[in-house]
Amino acid sequence: MSRGHLLFAVLLLFSGPVLTAADKKEPANLAWMEAGKADAKAAFAKQAAAAPKPTTYPHFVGEYLWSGRADDNYKPFFMFELRLRGATRPLTSARYRVVTLDPLRKPQTSGPWVDLGQLVPGVTRDLSYKLNAPTFQAFQVELAWKDGGKDGQEISIAWDKVAMVPVALSDVATLPFLISLNQNYEHDANLKIATVSFHLWNIGGRPAKEVVQTLQFKDDKGKTVHSHEFKPLKGDI
Repeated sequence: MSRGHLLFAVLLLFSGPVLTAADKKEPANLAWMEAGKADAKAAFAKQAAAAPKPTTYPHFVGEYLWSGRADDNYKPFFMFELRLRGATRPLTSARYRVVTLDPLRKPQTSGPWVDLGQLVPGVTRDLSYKLNAPTFQAFQVELAWKDGGKDGQEISIAWDKVAMVPVALSDVATLPFLISLNQNYEHDANLKIATVSFHLWNIGGRPAKEVVQTLQFKDDKGKTVHSHEFKPLKGDI
């Protein structure tokens, strides 16, 4: 399936971190926080082949999302299991946070900043980030660091629980990158009519020209029974 088909994510502008006394260090994992670790490692292994190459900024090369009904405070939560790889040179004062997003590109829940300290070139670190939040469509991970005394930052957008790693916006800054969000459909079996709805964004740094999306309708066995080409707006996003 191409990037322009029914994938989804959102873009949120990032103005840079303002650190406060509420910043946290990486938490020690409690027993109930270990529930998704085995599944996360399996997901990371499958995602490794699609991981981006090292660059001058850090990348997330693994992501797995799971949830629970009650944490140690008896509140429902989401756990973001992330694998972060360092850049091609050492970075210091690194920190990150997770922000959940709705289909209208607005933040739903912003988590606290967590200190990571130094990021060693090419070395991966597995992170667990817990957030008490309502159900969301997508999320972004915000990274901040210092590189030789200069501030650096990156946003990575994630929309898939197990199959894909978060996309760093710097990686798509020079090309169009179309993604679809919040797909829904209503099917009237008697009239043989289906109404499909979704949100579409171009999170890349270049416009997408003459866009054509292919909507595929599948049966309960995953076989495509009908396809339809759709040109959103005038084809330019």
